[in-house]
Formats: sequence, C-alpha cells, structure tokens
Amino acid sequence: MDKKVKVVCLDDDNSVLKALSRLLRSHQIDCNSFTNPTKCLCFLRHNTVDVIISDYRMPEINGVDFLLLARIIAPSTPRIILSAFTDPDGLIRAINSAGVFRYLTKPWDDKVIMSVIHNAAKLHNSYLDLKSLIADDSNSKDSVIEIQSVIDKLERETPGISRIKRDRDGYIIL
Repeated sequence: MDKKVKVVCLDDDNSVLKALSRLLRSHQIDCNSFTNPTKCLCFLRHNTVDVIISDYRMPEINGVDFLLLARIIAPSTPRIILSAFTDPDGLIRAINSAGVFRYLTKPWDDKVIMSVIHNAAKLHNSYLDLKSLIADDSNSKDSVIEIQSVIDKLERETPGISRIKRDRDGYIIL
C-alpha cells in the first residue's frame, strides 16, 4: 500500500481493542478504537477510513446494526465483523444486509486478520480509484480501459475478489 491504512474498531471489550490496536500499529496501520457505537459513528461522519471492524455482540447495539449505520455514512468502506460467537443466522444477515466483507472469529490469527485488513483496504482503494476515473470522464473509452485495468490488477493481487459466488437462492457462498 502506498498510503497508510486507516482502520476504525468498535468493541465493548477494552482488552480486545488494546490487543487489536497494538497488532495494527505494529504493522504501521492507523487505528482508532471505540467502545461506544455513537462516538464511533460520529468519528466516521468526520473522518475517512479504509476499513471498519466491529464486534458482533455488544450491549448497546449488535455489530450488524452498527455496520448498517456505518454503511450509510461510508458506503464504500469494507466492513468486518470480529466475534467470539458463531451465529449462522447473524452471519447471513451480516453479509446480506450490512454488506460485510469478512466475518472473523475471536481469538483471531494475526496473519489472517492482517491479510483480511490489507485486502479490504486494497478493495477500498480500488473503489476510490474507479470512482475517480469515472468522475474524470464517464463516457471516455480510455476510462473504461483504465477501469478494467484496475479491476484486473486487483484480481491478480487477490484472486476472486472481483467475483461473488452465490447459491441458487442468491446467498453469497463463502
């Protein structure tokens, strides 16, 4: 990544936030952590981030509902749920309604979570690049070629990221 990745994290457990912040900062990733969902949403209204990470089960709001609100504020920012609980119905709802990029479990594997965060940031940056190209000249053949080039580059770096596999009912297959 050329620019420093910016991540916002929401969890009701301070020790989880401290561990996650320590890990991210050790990889030169800016991390803003919150235990309060309202403060986190306020931060998102006034700041641009590359990735949003939320716990699933919290006392004030569940992670899916929080990410639905975050999606309104930052629709192109990839959203990740990090949870100690495996809830298949919650997972399906997270993907289908909140557009969650990945659902990760606690305790996390450092290499896995770092890979997911970097892939999410790449996706976000590619989206911003595409948006910029389209805004510059939406009717230009050159823009279409450049857009396809960005998509091809992203696909080479992260195979499968530009394709979504669905079952017969339309649900996303992980």
